Amino acid sequence: MIRISPTAPALARFAVVLLPLLAAAAPPAAATTAADLCPAAANPCIISGNRSIDAGSVLDFGGRAVQLTGTANLFTSGGDVTLRGGALTALPGSLIRSAGPTRADAAGDVTIEVASANYSGDIDVRGSPAGDVNIDATGAFAFGGTLRGRSEAADESAALVEMSADSVVLGGVIELLGGREEIGGELAVSGASVSVTGRIDVSGGDGGSVEILATTSLVVTGSAEIRADSTVAAGDGGDITLDCDAQTSVAGELSTDGRTGGDEGGGDGGSITIGGDQGIEITSTAEVQTLGGSPDGLGGDIDLLSFFGPVDVAGSLVANSDDRDGLGGSVDVEADSVLTITGEIEAVGGLGGGGDADLDSDGDLTIANGAVVDVSATRPARGGTLIVSAAETLRNAGTLRANSAQANEGNGGSVTMGACDLLLETGSRIESVGPGGINSLVTNGTMSVRGQLSAGPGNGLNRLQYPPGVPPPVINPGSQIFPGAMVSVDPGLSPCREFPQTPTPTATAPPSASPTPTETVSSPTPGGACPGDCDGDGTVTIAELIRAVNIALGSLPLSACPAADVAGDGQVSISDLISAVNASLDGCP
Repeated sequence: MIRISPTAPALARFAVVLLPLLAAAAPPAAATTAADLCPAAANPCIISGNRSIDAGSVLDFGGRAVQLTGTANLFTSGGDVTLRGGALTALPGSLIRSAGPTRADAAGDVTIEVASANYSGDIDVRGSPAGDVNIDATGAFAFGGTLRGRSEAADESAALVEMSADSVVLGGVIELLGGREEIGGELAVSGASVSVTGRIDVSGGDGGSVEILATTSLVVTGSAEIRADSTVAAGDGGDITLDCDAQTSVAGELSTDGRTGGDEGGGDGGSITIGGDQGIEITSTAEVQTLGGSPDGLGGDIDLLSFFGPVDVAGSLVANSDDRDGLGGSVDVEADSVLTITGEIEAVGGLGGGGDADLDSDGDLTIANGAVVDVSATRPARGGTLIVSAAETLRNAGTLRANSAQANEGNGGSVTMGACDLLLETGSRIESVGPGGINSLVTNGTMSVRGQLSAGPGNGLNRLQYPPGVPPPVINPGSQIFPGAMVSVDPGLSPCREFPQTPTPTATAPPSASPTPTETVSSPTPGGACPGDCDGDGTVTIAELIRAVNIALGSLPLSACPAADVAGDGQVSISDLISAVNASLDGCP
């Protein structure tokens, strides 16, 4: 039998009254206000040692300066913490931590709102999921420590980090890695001027995103790395955006690669967008890439746009997926005034084909000797599409490729160049090697050709077009053109300026090439040449018949095969097609 003391009810009533009084009289278990960390009159407030912070605490120091010494460790057990003050200094070795008790626990958020900050300590919001970080400084913010916002679980997200200040310098390491089944973290930075000198990594199962916005200056130095790659088989790359109202300069590494896969295929490259309203500089040390993963990933997208200034590409822009079945990505570069290419631009593919590149300037465009723009296929597949255009003068002394890997298999791609004045200088190489490859040069003013033009073999085409009332293209001695150039007047083109009126021939013959044989141009004359014999070799091939049909349908201009116009009436009719078919079957007369 259990005996109950007659005094037990009285003791219980006494405990109910006494325990709250004891709790109220006990010292707080953790700091919850700024006064718990340093005296109210201290300026600067110097904090050192291990300091436990209650979840949800707001440490408001007013306008006072705050210094975290090298031994300062402000930590919560997965709760949120906010720090407000004047000038904040965090020395190396200091730490603000809102991670949970274990890796399986969620982390809290860290918010810092100060007048300025020189932060060389660490911030840790790792967890499942990771916490978020928001840093807002009205003046300058320099970060030289380590910020870790990794997801500790395969299926949880990494941190979202937002930074805003008048001027921002990002050194040190910002690591926001996503779980294997989740995307990487997100970093959003804004300021009048922003400089990146350290390493930023938002990789994950699929890559995360980085967005950096500035108004007066945006610089990614040669020591900087910004990555939004996939880290898991068949994962896709993420996104990087750099944009400035003034000038943007990139000298470091940017990467949004997809990941190699197995039976599930390869991951696709992500996107990289660089904007600078007053100009963009990609220096010679810059490596900007968004690769597709093997076996069949797609190369990513790279876009450079300057609304009012020049663009200078001296480094590399690479959107390849050139292994096995990969398809090359796309590279678009647009400048308002001057576009200069002295580096390398690639959108190379595998069996999926070459990618696309579009280079455009509202002023002059120069591709220097030694520069390479390549949208080829590394396998017997179709080469890509390359378009180069300038409102004023286009000068090329570099190498432009849209080839298939094997000249007699796959298909050649296309290279199209257009400008008011188009100048192919010594060292210029234009290649669309592979059956059906086309190099198309179009001018609204003058055209001068030096160097090499290669298309085909088979039904490849080197086409030179100019408007009525403009001097014909000049093919300079020593030029190597195969097959021979088809030079024609395109009535749909308008001169870009006034020219003295002189008779305009319909074709010119290029000089003989050495050492590579160059076909002599023979522009077919309606009614006089063999019907449908586009290249004037005395035979009519199936490819030439198809070209004639496309002209009849309006898919190609008559200049693609003037010999298809048997009647000489400026069009290709059914009777013209029948004559071409008969010439193919019975031979040319």
